[in-house]
Amino acid sequence: MQTPKKLLISFLCAVMVFTMTLGSTGAVFAAGSDGYFVSDDPVIWTCFNISGVTNGPEKATKFTLDEACHVSSIMTYHWNNGTGKQPGKIRLKKDGETIGTWKAEGYDGQGHVKNANWVAYVDLDLEPGEYQVLDSDKDTWSCNQGSDKMGFAELRGTTEGGSQESPSGYFSTDDPIVWTCYNISGVRNTPEEATKFTLDKPCHVTYIMNYHWNNGKGTKPGKIRLKKNGETIGTWEAKGYDGMGHVKNANWVAFADIDLEPGEYQVLDSDKETWSHNQGSNGMGFVEIYGYTEGTSPGNFDSFDFSGYDNLLVNGDAEEGSIDGWKAQDANWEAAENITGVTPHKGSYFFWPTQTGEGYLFQTVDISNAKSGDVFVAGAYMRDYTTDHGDDSELVLQLLDSDKQVLEEAKTETVSKTDTWTQKIVSLTNTGSARYVRVILHAKRNVGSDCDSYFDDVVLVNAGSNGVVKPGKNEGKDGTGTLSTKIQGEAFDESLSKGVAKASEGEEGNLGYVTAGGYAGYADVDFGSGVDTFVMLASKPNSLAYTMEIRLDSPKGTLIGSYKSPESETTGAWSDFAKVSVPLSKSPSGVHDLYFVFKSDSSSYLMDIDYFGFK
Repeated sequence: MQTPKKLLISFLCAVMVFTMTLGSTGAVFAAGSDGYFVSDDPVIWTCFNISGVTNGPEKATKFTLDEACHVSSIMTYHWNNGTGKQPGKIRLKKDGETIGTWKAEGYDGQGHVKNANWVAYVDLDLEPGEYQVLDSDKDTWSCNQGSDKMGFAELRGTTEGGSQESPSGYFSTDDPIVWTCYNISGVRNTPEEATKFTLDKPCHVTYIMNYHWNNGKGTKPGKIRLKKNGETIGTWEAKGYDGMGHVKNANWVAFADIDLEPGEYQVLDSDKETWSHNQGSNGMGFVEIYGYTEGTSPGNFDSFDFSGYDNLLVNGDAEEGSIDGWKAQDANWEAAENITGVTPHKGSYFFWPTQTGEGYLFQTVDISNAKSGDVFVAGAYMRDYTTDHGDDSELVLQLLDSDKQVLEEAKTETVSKTDTWTQKIVSLTNTGSARYVRVILHAKRNVGSDCDSYFDDVVLVNAGSNGVVKPGKNEGKDGTGTLSTKIQGEAFDESLSKGVAKASEGEEGNLGYVTAGGYAGYADVDFGSGVDTFVMLASKPNSLAYTMEIRLDSPKGTLIGSYKSPESETTGAWSDFAKVSVPLSKSPSGVHDLYFVFKSDSSSYLMDIDYFGFK
């Protein structure tokens, strides 16, 4: 198993994910190797930012500490045009004298670029004063205007009044954004204008999120209040979530659960002095409001009616007899008429990646005129050669910023081992900071000499603010039947879990680093009118025996099922997942917190879970 991956749960401030860039060498959509750097220590100082970078800092990288602190790590960034750089050394100076030199370790950067982040574990006490960070390879050290042309650097540790508690992780919800003034530009504290928004139609608000970057320190969550016509209509205690760079408590999230009529509203924050704002928010405090407007539904759907919408893609049906309008990577894509008995879903042509191990066909669309809250929905028909062949087809949707860096991504479940055209649908909501949307056809050969991964009738539409469809990551189909509930393993609630962590294998990541005595909790799982079978995709490339108990509402709650894995049951690698079905001893219904409790005589990592569900 690899080093634990950096938390990638969601998308904070519309930009809080690690991005990937097309045009570099290799399969840019594939997983990386060394993993993201992760630390429980808060950020003491950083000049990291998400804008495009160049090599070779023009200014010395200096920072000032106002109070004593203990530094646990120093990280510098070497994007180096998407190639990274073999780690060297990081040095720290004060008053012109070197106070420490450390050998750095390499970690993945944006888009899983290997060795983009250099991390030195320093374990050093520092007094107040001015310091300078130096890097042994200045020629590949990243900088930009946002860092004031200093080399990217980030210090983690604890100040005298700081906390060593673990960060809460990024906030995640499938609810669409009703209104936001978040943006990706630099922020300052203390809003200059009242934070007001107007609703044109009735809406149910589920969450209100305020941003407290506070110079990379975050701040302890307080309260969020909502007013209409000068009167308070709700006050809620906020919970803290990570901001950019895992800054603890940068995002305050309040579960509002309130119905609102059309009209003007004002959001207030109990700590205005650390509330973030900038020119892009018109001087108002950063706020993001999630919920459902009239005509939308929080339900998940297996289909979407694309009729009545314009297809934003050029040549989405391949009927030009070519791949005009698309760009290919890692494969010689073509528009085919007939491949060993495979005929188009409709028309005369379909897309095929020819003889390849893995390849991508993508198209990028300018959405600069789209509104915040607009939902972009993509669909494609996909199939394999035969039901026992096993090559993979996948549809990926991405939102990009003005530099075509990925802000957010969603993808469908893989289509494999089917000789009938099957439509899959995926959607993303524009948060206002996206400039482009990209559709990717991802093909992967698992057997044979040709890649039998076929696509036809690909469509992308702007469904407006009412286009709520089932996100690809929750696609509810399983090879053994329909799962009434399907959940990604990595989507566990950290506040309900211990002895587990997120890893990068699987569809979008997985539950990993599972140890005996640990448990993973998933909040508010809806079992509907009742289920009787548990299904999971699990990996265990070892000869360890373990027991996984399935419980409701607490780690010691009602036992509804149990799975015992003997020593003889193994998979080939952590990334090799096998399907496991477990008949339940009790049939739960309604909404419950769900817990997996792990028991074993071994102190090693036990198993991983890609996704699981009930039926």
